Amino acid sequence: MGLFDWMRRPQNPTKDWPMHGELPAFDPVTRSFGFLKCGDDLEAARRVGRPERCNYLKSPGCWCLEYVSRGYHLSFTANRFVDAFFEIGYGGEFALQPNAPKAQPLLSSGEWLTGNMQKADIIRLFGEPPEDSEEDEDYEDDGTLLDYPHPAVAMEFEFNTDGKLAYWHLFEPTHPR
Repeated sequence: MGLFDWMRRPQNPTKDWPMHGELPAFDPVTRSFGFLKCGDDLEAARRVGRPERCNYLKSPGCWCLEYVSRGYHLSFTANRFVDAFFEIGYGGEFALQPNAPKAQPLLSSGEWLTGNMQKADIIRLFGEPPEDSEEDEDYEDDGTLLDYPHPAVAMEFEFNTDGKLAYWHLFEPTHPR
């Protein structure tokens, strides 16, 4: 980032947010985190609390709120919530260091997603991926992907080479991954 880019960068919109907050449980039916769903404006995330890092993504209203100590980040485009990424376990495309904080997102059923979960656990919680999706499973060099396409909020789960859950990604299908 050049000097002029830095000078034109907008102020951190989360600087006056409360230090503490919590991301509510994810409801698979509504595909939302309680008070926060895709399409909501940036201010809706205030109740999650101030992120450790708030990265401006060089376009008006585009921010990545990084909750490093909680193992996840939330992305906003044009001040709209479009993406959530949870680093849950080891391996996969986004390999974590052994001492890196890991997310354990809560589902509305009361279950937590953890790095010990396997593909069968995700299918039990979310059902079989739709048969009409292009590919139910993608195989990567470093793990397996399980995709749940949806017109409003798509989901992707990656499992490491040991078959354990590495990450969970939710995103608007029109938002580039």
